[in-house]
Amino acid sequence: MLDIRSYCNPYPPRHSQAAQQAKLTGELYVEDKTGKIIDALIKSVRKGTIVEVVEVGLLAPIKGRPSKRREVMAERFEAIRERGGIILALATGERSTGRCVKMILRG
Repeated sequence: MLDIRSYCNPYPPRHSQAAQQAKLTGELYVEDKTGKIIDALIKSVRKGTIVEVVEVGLLAPIKGRPSKRREVMAERFEAIRERGGIILALATGERSTGRCVKMILRG
């Protein structure tokens, strides 16, 4: 059986929580304004866990300069991969297997 964790970040204005939740299929982690839910998600990841997001860019925090947001997004991406997780971007169908530079840059 697949272990799927779904991450919903409802704070970017173009992504409503309802629209994201309609696409997500796993155990749901909905971010709040503190930005700490992603930490719980990362801690729950085991080898082979699929972490699905509507778009990879939703792994970025809502506050901060664009360069800092991209940096934190990449750190979160790598933290999930280091724990053995696979990130699945539902918008593109891409998985974080192999080299993921292109996937992160699209985020």
